[in-house]
Parts: sequence; C-alpha cells; structure tokens
Amino acid sequence: MIVKADASEFPGRAPQWHPRYVVTNAGGSPQRLYERIHCLRGDVENRVKELEHGMRMDRASCSSFAANRFRAPLAAAACVIMQELRWQARDTPLRKRRVDGLRLGLPKPIVLRVPRMAPFRDARVVVARGLGAVPI
Repeated sequence: MIVKADASEFPGRAPQWHPRYVVTNAGGSPQRLYERIHCLRGDVENRVKELEHGMRMDRASCSSFAANRFRAPLAAAACVIMQELRWQARDTPLRKRRVDGLRLGLPKPIVLRVPRMAPFRDARVVVARGLGAVPI
C-alpha cells in the first residue's frame, strides 16, 4: 500500500488534507509506482473525460445510428486538434486548461483566401462579410 498526503493552505482558512492511497501487488519503489503508473493512469482518465465532456463525444442526439456513429470520430479528431493547441500553448498560462477551456479561451480568427477565379467568389465574400469577416 502506498500513501501520499498533501495539504493545501489558503490565507484565513484551515489546511485541507488530500490523502491518496494506492493498493497494488506490483513490485518496485513506491515513488515510481505512484508517479509513473498511478498518476499517468489518472491523466489518461482525465483525457477520456475531456473527450466525453469537453468535445461532447458522449452525445448521441441525432435520430439515425449512422449520424451518431459519425460523431465519435469527429469528436476524437477535434480532441486531437485541441491537444495540439495545448502543446503549442505549453509556454503560456493556457497550458493547463482542459479542452473546453481552450476552446473558450482562445480567439477564433479564420483567414479566408478566395482565389480571384474561384466559382461564386463574390457570393463567398458576401457570406464571409455577413459573418463578420473583415478584409485584410
């Protein structure tokens, strides 16, 4: 059995204890078992929660099975993109945010470059400006 005890202290408040217990039959040093196995497993579980709740992978609100089945890989792809954004933000205060926090915390600039000879170019520009786009 491995026991880890932490305490959080805030001014004017009593300390809060955070004991953690790990019971295992695996061999090795307690520190290695806790840091390299138990904590990493918890991190994986947190990523699954982000996928379910932050990217709404658990949602099955479409009326057809095929549409709901298609939602899962889209949510997984969105989560991969958000993980990459978190990696790119590793030197900023956003590095510890969950994916839903990143989604809400990052600005969403979109650059739309329409070739001069593109079909329906004028219509695309009108629609983009109607959505709030500004020319660069």
